[in-house]
Amino acid sequence: MDLIEFNLGGNGANTSFALATLGLRVGLLSAVGQDDFGCEVIRKLTSAGVDVSGVQRIAGKSTPVSVVLVHPDGKRALLHSPGASREAFHDGIDLSELPLDGVRHFHLANLFTLQSFQKHAGKLLEQARTLGLSTSLDTGWDAQGLWLKTLEP
Repeated sequence: MDLIEFNLGGNGANTSFALATLGLRVGLLSAVGQDDFGCEVIRKLTSAGVDVSGVQRIAGKSTPVSVVLVHPDGKRALLHSPGASREAFHDGIDLSELPLDGVRHFHLANLFTLQSFQKHAGKLLEQARTLGLSTSLDTGWDAQGLWLKTLEP
């Protein structure tokens, strides 16, 4: 093994980090554990300018972590521990309760890794559009094959 790196990951964190780095005002709704990995995720996002006030710190749960093994030919194998993401937003999110002044867009990232949240996805996207926000969605991979059915309000 030549190299071991620690990098920020997860579709929501990566998207937020990239957009903030490009100079956009970005907030993230997510969950991490109350552990060293969670502290590092918060630190990296904050250093890029991401508003992390919507990131839940869940006691007794680990921060989601993936170990990516890359073969010299470029093929990858992933080991993933979902940790706190299994607990994130079980009851959904009411966007009308959030400070949305100046917010124009809502992006829902990696829906199919947030299994407890899937039942709220359609209503959340509908609410975002009702509030005048444009929306986008990065589904990730749906191992159960439900795809658009999950997004019905």
